[in-house]
Amino acid sequence: MVSRKKTTITRVQLVAAAGRLSGLQRSVSDDLGSQLIGLISEAVLRDEPVLLSGFGKFIVVEQATRLGRTVPAGLDARVGARKVLVFKPSLGLLDKLNPSAPVSAQSPTVTARGASWL
Repeated sequence: MVSRKKTTITRVQLVAAAGRLSGLQRSVSDDLGSQLIGLISEAVLRDEPVLLSGFGKFIVVEQATRLGRTVPAGLDARVGARKVLVFKPSLGLLDKLNPSAPVSAQSPTVTARGASWL
């Protein structure tokens, strides 16, 4: 098994790269990056989906109360209802991620809610 070291790309690195590509000063690109993240956060907090064409969609999903389990004690525990943030990648991004089996070439299955890419 081949071991590959995975690194995390941070907001600072993204903003610095965007600044280099656009020719903006670092302070300007940093402000722009902070404002962009702030706008996305505000929209999500208002339960509004955020669509970034060619990348994906951030949506808020409500999870119902469910029965969980405390592993150390081995006891059942109720997990309260909550909201979670979900990212759904675009079909184009999925196609690039899995070029040998493009998602966009698959036939959609029709369900009661419409087309589904399962």
